[in-house]
Amino acid sequence: MAVLAERYVEQFFSPQEDLPLEPGQQQDEKWDRYFHHVLLPLLLADDDAVRDVLRAVRALPSQEPAQAAAALRHLFTEMTLPETQPLWAPENSVDI
Repeated sequence: MAVLAERYVEQFFSPQEDLPLEPGQQQDEKWDRYFHHVLLPLLLADDDAVRDVLRAVRALPSQEPAQAAAALRHLFTEMTLPETQPLWAPENSVDI
C-alpha cells in the first residue's frame, strides 16, 4: 500500500493548504476519503487483485506468496489512479 500512498502524494497532495482549514479538508482526511471511496472500490472490483492479496497473505493456497505480493506491487505501480470525478457519473464524485 505504500506504493499507492506515494503515488497519491505525487498526483493529489498539495503542501499549500488554505488557512483556516474547513472541517474535512486536511490532507489526511482527503487521503482517507480517496482511499475508501474511490481507490478501494476499484481494487475490490478487480478479481486478480483480490486473489493476489489473498495469496500474498496466505488466505488462498499459493506456492509462491512472494510472487503474488510482487504482482500487487507491480499493479499498484503501473495502474492509472482513478480520478475523483468519474466522467460517466459526476453526481457520484468524491471531493478530495
